Amino acid sequence: MHGLLSERPKDLLGIGFIYTGVSSQIIDFYRESGYPVIPSFEGVLEVSYTAELMQGLSVQPDFQYFWNPGGRTGNPDDPSVPIPNAAVFSLRTTVNY
Repeated sequence: MHGLLSERPKDLLGIGFIYTGVSSQIIDFYRESGYPVIPSFEGVLEVSYTAELMQGLSVQPDFQYFWNPGGRTGNPDDPSVPIPNAAVFSLRTTVNY
């Protein structure tokens, strides 16, 4: 969304969601092979806001939340435990001259 606030017409708000499913063939393979963690899906929510602080200078805080990273993959250190959900925070600074 561009210009969410009338006093900040160049700011941008972005919201996105990603869903990736795992095929039934892969799920069956994991079950038949006796894997302790069966994959299912991966979901990601992302929210970012780009604020122009002055002409040519903007900052963009970004937040991402991951459900079932890797499609609910087993942890490499302990394959019987799935990799936990994760939150990622970042900040980008852009200078245009």
